Amino acid sequence: MDIKVSQKNVTRVIENLSGCFKAKTACVLGSGLSILADELENKKVIPYDSLPGFDQCTVLGHDGNFVFGEIDGVKVLFLQGRPHWYEDRTSSSFHIFIQAIKAFGCERILMTNAAGSLDSKIPVGAMVSITDHINLQFRNPLIGISNAGNSCFVGMENAYDKEFRDELHHIASSNKLRLYEGVYTSTLGPCFETPAEINAFRVLGGQVVGMSTVPEVITARYYGLKVAVVSLISNLAAGCGDKELSHELTLSRVKEASANLLSLVRCFIAHQAVEVD
Repeated sequence: MDIKVSQKNVTRVIENLSGCFKAKTACVLGSGLSILADELENKKVIPYDSLPGFDQCTVLGHDGNFVFGEIDGVKVLFLQGRPHWYEDRTSSSFHIFIQAIKAFGCERILMTNAAGSLDSKIPVGAMVSITDHINLQFRNPLIGISNAGNSCFVGMENAYDKEFRDELHHIASSNKLRLYEGVYTSTLGPCFETPAEINAFRVLGGQVVGMSTVPEVITARYYGLKVAVVSLISNLAAGCGDKELSHELTLSRVKEASANLLSLVRCFIAHQAVEVD
C-alpha cells in the first residue's frame, strides 16, 4: 500500500472540492447521528464516493458525506458515517477516510458511535467516554504498509487521548451532562454477539461493545491525530435485556437518546470558540 501517493491524491481532491476549508476538529457521526450536522451554518457537502478509491457507505443511518461549515463562528467538519470491515472494506478505506480528515486541516477527531452496554451500571441512553479498547475484530489497517521506517509500530497507550477526554468530562460536568467511562470491545460484525460472547467480553474487561471505531482510531494515531470517542448506548448487549437485537432497534434508540449527545457536541464546539477568543 503506497500511503504517500494516496495521501497526495486525497489532499488534492479535498482541497479542490472544499475550497481549501480548514477546521481544527472533526466529528465522526455514528449510526443514526447524522442529524448533528444540521447544526452547521454555511453548510457544504462532499459525498464520500467523490474521493478516489473510496466507496459510499452501505449501512442505514450512515449518510456517507463530509459536511462542513460553522457553528457559533467555529469551523467544524462532520463526517456522516464511517467505513466498516463488515462492508467488505480493505485497509485503504480507513486510510483514505483519515487522510481526508487530515486534509481538512484537522488535528483531532471526536468520534461517536452507537454501542451496546455490558455493564448494568451503564443504562440505555447513556453517553460513555471510551478509555481504551479490546480489538476482537482481529484485523489491523496498518498491516501491509510499505513506507520506509518503523512508523507502523504505533504505541496505543494513549490512543484515547487523556487531555481530550478530560476536556470532554469538564464540558459535560459544566453543562450537567452525565458522561460515563468504559472500555470498548470491538467485534467484526455484522451479526450481533451471542450471550456467551458477551459474558466473555465482560470477563476480559469490556463495558461497551460495537462493530466499528477501532480501525479509525488505530489509523488516526498512525497519522498523529488526537482522538476521543463517545459511545451512545442504544441497547443492552445480548443476554443483558429482554429485547431482540437489530439494527432497527439501534437506530430507534439512538433517535430517542441523541439529545444529550447533541448537547455535548454543541457545548464542545462552543468551548472551542472560547479557546479561540
